[in-house]
Amino acid sequence: MGGLLALAAAIRRPDAIAGLALLATPWDFHAENAARSAANGTLYRASRPLFGMLGEFPIDAIQALFATHDPIVALRKFRRFASFDPASVEARNFVALEDWLNDGVPLTLGVADEAMLGWYEANLPGQGGWSIGGVLMDPAVIKVPSLVVVPGGDRLVPPASAAAILPRLSRATRLDIPLGHIGMVVGRHAERALWAPLAGWIRETGAVVNS
Repeated sequence: MGGLLALAAAIRRPDAIAGLALLATPWDFHAENAARSAANGTLYRASRPLFGMLGEFPIDAIQALFATHDPIVALRKFRRFASFDPASVEARNFVALEDWLNDGVPLTLGVADEAMLGWYEANLPGQGGWSIGGVLMDPAVIKVPSLVVVPGGDRLVPPASAAAILPRLSRATRLDIPLGHIGMVVGRHAERALWAPLAGWIRETGAVVNS
């Protein structure tokens, strides 16, 4: 979501953007597994009356959708956690990461409808039909340098979904990373695989946002 919102900002406010970095940003939501993406929308639609009563898309429901991508991942990682020394750095790092991953916020219904029905179910970005305030979100209008990061081990944003935006950007650089959605950001190889190349790209292109 962050990458798509950054993309929208670049389209809406080109005067304030010197460069655009998209880190595992989905564009074609049906690129690799259309049925699963559409099912996310279907599950959301079925529960929409309840969310309407709550007035939001709660974080527990969001986390449940994440879990459907790999239902036994929690079992695997917590079995591994059980083998750690509770006083070890490894155990503390595990808890810190889990706290961070679960420290989400609920979405307003308008944002949730846009994401779950417009993006996942209808694939509006990939189909060229996503708009905000009547303005079509067309990446082709972005003229500043862009960096598209494609994590090869990503289960949440399949590589083909992230790479689909490349033909729509006129000054894009592709960075392939053999890590997953979370690992590329906070894993032990994140600095070498993502942060160092990203910093280098910013320096080389002068892609600093104007204040």
